[in-house]
Amino acid sequence: MRLRGRATFLRIGAGRHVVELCGDLHQLVARLQRTSVPAFPFVGFPFLRLTMFKIFSSNTLRTSAFFATVSVAALLATAAAPIPADGGVKGAPLPSTLAKPKVYTFPLKGQMGTDISPNLVKVMTDDIKKANPDLIVFQLNSADIDTVRYMNLENPYEQGLMPEIQTYLEMLRELRSGDLSRIPQVMWIEDALGISSCFSIGWPDMYMKSGARVGGLFAFRQMIDKNFEGADADVQGKMREAWTGKMQACGVIGGYPAELYDAMIFEEKKLSAKFEGRDTKWLSDDSGQFILDGSDKIPVVFDAQKAEDFMFSDGSADSLEDLMFLLGYREFENVGKGPQVAQQFTDDWRRAMDKVLDNMAEAEQVEGTVAGLGKAKRLYEDCITLMKRYPFMEKRRDMQEAGVNVTQFLVIVDQLKKDIQRAKEAERNGGQSGGGSGGGGLRGGGGMRGR
Repeated sequence: MRLRGRATFLRIGAGRHVVELCGDLHQLVARLQRTSVPAFPFVGFPFLRLTMFKIFSSNTLRTSAFFATVSVAALLATAAAPIPADGGVKGAPLPSTLAKPKVYTFPLKGQMGTDISPNLVKVMTDDIKKANPDLIVFQLNSADIDTVRYMNLENPYEQGLMPEIQTYLEMLRELRSGDLSRIPQVMWIEDALGISSCFSIGWPDMYMKSGARVGGLFAFRQMIDKNFEGADADVQGKMREAWTGKMQACGVIGGYPAELYDAMIFEEKKLSAKFEGRDTKWLSDDSGQFILDGSDKIPVVFDAQKAEDFMFSDGSADSLEDLMFLLGYREFENVGKGPQVAQQFTDDWRRAMDKVLDNMAEAEQVEGTVAGLGKAKRLYEDCITLMKRYPFMEKRRDMQEAGVNVTQFLVIVDQLKKDIQRAKEAERNGGQSGGGSGGGGLRGGGGMRGR
């Protein structure tokens, strides 16, 4: 439920007794408060849900099987999303005068750092400029736990690239403050358990699917602690502060309070909440009316229901149509080719990675002749071209374990050039030996097929 001053559509009731209202939600809330529902207090119970309301005007009665439950806390709050703090990126306001806005869906799906990368942002931005939408919906589906496409617990190579937090921060700044900032934006989360949840706190207008989760930033903090384990305590503390500061900066951009995102990053941080009028007040201890995380061992994780009840999210929507309805639009027009462009990008770079691995394996098998060495050189040069096109490939764990990167390939190509020259001289002298080492590539590369 979007509870801001914009025109909003509201359906409430049960069975065929459904009332559909349209107008400024401030006025609708006032009408609800004047309605006699004595059994339910209106303040202080965020989990309470009402399923029956008095019908206000008979001329708006609809005979419909539609049934809705309405969160009391959401109805009484005129700002369901956190109010951006000073320093947060406000962004362009959502269109309030368009009856049928043009909507562009921007999928952020798969592995953070590869499927979701600056390269993706570039190709998507090009398509967005052509489509010229009134609204961009970022659809985030990237979890390091449970199965998402390309991801499963048995394949650690598909987990988000946590060391790339600076890249994610720069991506977020580009999306929120760059060329696309003139277009109103909404974040819609399908799942974000892991490093991807840094994006969930980057947009003040945030919605979730009913099965969505947001959390897992603590894994990043744990990585920092592990990397600097054994270091001087002062050095370890400074590095931890510097690196986690990048994660916190994402929350600053989104305008969220430090108490909220710190509890997602640090296990020792507690989190509770209390309601002050129409706002949620987050506390970094257990003194609030509602305790979300009273442990100093486990970080907080939000599911869709908890996020909505405490106004971390603006509401829950399981389809784009539901999301648009919550935003106040009965109709909308899908524009651009967002899902297709994003999927094509993912398919292309993953094919390129497979091609690199195939080339490496083939180069290992060539003969040490001029022809064979020339073939190996071309195979590695092709690898260099592909990896320069998708530079994030060499940051994947499987590639790093094999020591594969553009610099290595350049060294190999340089060595092959020398081997080819020696092989030519040997052939001119009537010999077939002493030319090269038969491909001479990176040994062990074939083992990467276990991806």
